[in-house]
This record gives sequence, C-alpha cells and structure tokens, in this order.
Amino acid sequence: MSINLAWIDLETTGLNKDTECILEIACIVTDEDYNWKEEYSSLVRPLGWQFSHMDKETKDFHMETGLYQAIDKMYVDLNDITVVDEELSEILSNHVNDKGLIKLAGSGVSHFDIHFIKRLMPLTYKLLHHTTEDIGVVRRFLKERVHIEVYEPKLRHRAYSDVVNHIEQAKWMRDRLQMAINGGTYSS
Repeated sequence: MSINLAWIDLETTGLNKDTECILEIACIVTDEDYNWKEEYSSLVRPLGWQFSHMDKETKDFHMETGLYQAIDKMYVDLNDITVVDEELSEILSNHVNDKGLIKLAGSGVSHFDIHFIKRLMPLTYKLLHHTTEDIGVVRRFLKERVHIEVYEPKLRHRAYSDVVNHIEQAKWMRDRLQMAINGGTYSS
C-alpha cells in the first residue's frame, strides 16, 4: 500500500509534552521516494505566559537561532495553534491514502513531536497513520549498533531547514543501504 509522508519538525517552548507549546512548525509532504509534493510552515503564537515563562536554557537556545526574536516581533500577527492545525490538516488531507491517512516522518517524531501534535493539533493527528518513519531512530541504530558513520547535516533548529535536512538524511541512508544490499551498486 502506497502512503505519502508528512515530514514534520516542531520547535517548542520546552520538552514537557504535557505543558509546553509549539512555537514553530514545518511540514513537507513527499511520496515514498522522497519526492516533494507540498510544503507548509508557520510560526505559532503561544499563550503569553508560555512564551514569557520559558526556562533560561530554552529561551537562550531560541534566541541563538533567531526564533525567539521572530515570534516576539510578530507576536500579535501570528496564528494560534488552532488555525495552524486547520491549515495543516487541510493540506495533508489532499495527500492521504485511500484510508484517509498519511505517515508522520522526521527525526524524533515517534517519541517527541507526535505527543505535541496529539495534544494540540487534533485535526492533524487524526490524519496520521499509526506508524512513523523516524529517521532519528534509524540514524542512532546505525551509529550505535551497526557502528557506521552516518551523514548528519548541521541542524539550524528552525523547523523548515531541519525538515529539509531530515529528508536529505533519509535519502542518504536509503541510498547507502541499497548500495550495501546490492553489493556496492545503487539501483532505484
């Protein structure tokens, strides 16, 4: 069964999936061969207290990437998470399979992003297949268990550029694994 992939990356106010909120989201929809179909990205207006009460480490991290300043500057003009959920779910609904589903993909999506999506983006969550394509899990397995060096792009920790890098990393790993399986020759 063919299923498209929704490559998603989130930047959040912190790591607690039960209390923190999403500050930025990016999604690139691809087919199973990683060919791009559509993309979406948005800064998200957090509740005022969530933005102003970020712990120092998280705030410093987002200041270093420029995300904090971008949200602070555009705060009143940003969409809240409900609008972002509506927009993204509308886009994803154009790429679901015959069962109305799309597979979540990215790095850390199976243990981090999915919890934020489930809690804060119910329209998007209901379109997601129960399995994920978590490139971070594959990368760690190859490094820690197979002991091979893996292509690791420099992440900017901004949602859109990180999604692009995760797709490139997935292509790199797929191509190398196919070459190993085929005795050193790549075939698509």
